[in-house]
Parts: sequence; C-alpha cells; structure tokens
Amino acid sequence: MIDLYGVDLNVRLNKVNPSSKHRGLVSVAAINSVIRACSRDSRADIAVNLLNDMQTKYNVVPNETSYRATIIACNHLEHRERRQRKSSDYISNPLDFQWWECSLSLLRRMKEDQIRPSAQAYSSAVSSCEAAGQWQRAIGVLQSMQEEGEIPNLYCLNAAISACEKGGAWVEALELYESIRSQRKSNIKPNFITVSSLLIALEKANQVELAESIYNEAMRDKIVMPWKRRYDNDGTLRRMMDLHDFSVPMAKIAVRSYLESLLSRKKKLIRGDTIFIVGKGRGSE
Repeated sequence: MIDLYGVDLNVRLNKVNPSSKHRGLVSVAAINSVIRACSRDSRADIAVNLLNDMQTKYNVVPNETSYRATIIACNHLEHRERRQRKSSDYISNPLDFQWWECSLSLLRRMKEDQIRPSAQAYSSAVSSCEAAGQWQRAIGVLQSMQEEGEIPNLYCLNAAISACEKGGAWVEALELYESIRSQRKSNIKPNFITVSSLLIALEKANQVELAESIYNEAMRDKIVMPWKRRYDNDGTLRRMMDLHDFSVPMAKIAVRSYLESLLSRKKKLIRGDTIFIVGKGRGSE
C-alpha cells in the first residue's frame, strides 16, 4: 500500500532517483496508520512485516505507536483464531503461528529499544495470552508491569483472570480478584466481567460455596444486579431475575443462591411466582 500510493508515484514523476526511492519519502505516522488499518482487519502478518521494514526499507524509526498498533493486531488475530478453533470443522495444526508469542516478543523488543510500553500495549499483550489460555504468561506480564512501576488497569486484570479461568487456575484467578478488591486507594474496582470470569473458574473447579459467596458479595456491592421490575399486560408489577447477560455457570450460581435463600428463611414465603428470564427464546444456553 505504501509503495503503491507513496513511493512509486514519486518515482513515476521523476522526483527521486529510483535507486534510493524508499529514502525519506514515508513518515512514521503514515506507516503507523497502515499498521492500525491492518490491526482493525486482524492482518497481524502485514503489520509485523511493516514494523520490521520501517528502518531497513523506509528509513524511519518505529515509535511506541508502531509497536502498540502491531501488538493490538496480534491480539485481534489471536482472538479470531480462538473463535475458529471453537468451530466443529477446525483442524489443529501444530505448526500454526502463535500470535500471543509474537505480542510478547514485540513487548520485549520495545523495552530493548528503550521505548516504554503504554497501558494499552500491555493490555493487548495480556489479552492475547488470555485468548490462548496462557495464564502463566498473562500473570508474568502483570508482574513485569509492577516491577517497572506500572499499575495494571482493569482491562489487564480482567484478561488475566479470564486466562486463569481458561487454564483451570482458579486459585490464581481468586488471588487476582482479591488484589483488585484490596486496592482501596486506587480507582480500580471489580466490574461485571471480573466477577463473571472468576465465577466461571470457580464453577469449573466445583468450588460451589466459594462461588456463591463471591456472587452474594458482588450483589451487595451492586456489581451484579439480576433483579428487575416489569409490568405485565394487566398492569401488575412483577419482580423477576433476568439472566440475559449471565454465563451458564453464573446463571446456575444465581438461581441456586436464590433458592437456598428461600429455603433458609424462617418467615412465611412471599406469595406469588418467581419469574426467571433465561434467554431470548432462540435456543441459547
């Protein structure tokens, strides 16, 4: 793209010597724009090639934006390939390129080039590890951030918890969750995604009581709010549990917790039906 619209045009107009046609004709901003376009289209292969060619072919030095945009491209492609791996007709190939490894390599290159990674660069690297289920690597990136005086943002922490969930590391997921809650002086607080990922990890590990405790805690903190009020056609106000946005494990925990709270009551149960909205009627889980 750069050759087509930038360099070759100058050569055709005889403005430069063809033998040095790549020298000083393309700015770092122009290349970064192309890399970002590649990122949006999950073309990490082109983004990496452009990054590698910046100095040798175009005589410009990559900056933080160059690396960050390329890492984001690797992250997007790793997530796309993860979705493909879930399909029934996917055939695994041990020689497939690992884009999460590429994102970590780029993060190391940035530091070697004395370029300080931004929070988004770190977040994208952690997210690529999450897509591949590489929870040890995700936690490793968080540790390196802290060693360098960087504070991981919530996106980083949520991606690391999700990576732990995919890797079956529920203890590490719980430790990350508790570390977020303990940061009282920070603006970082658990959100719905944080709790959801942790509950999936706990449910998979059959940590039923712990999962219910975390869920009830999130209810008290108003992170999870399943109860809604709706009017029937006749104007009757109904209280119902809406599970639309819940994962299957989280919905099971929510229903189980509610039923147990009913059974544990000494008072007479409230009259009327309990209504659960479980989906959109399209055969979802």
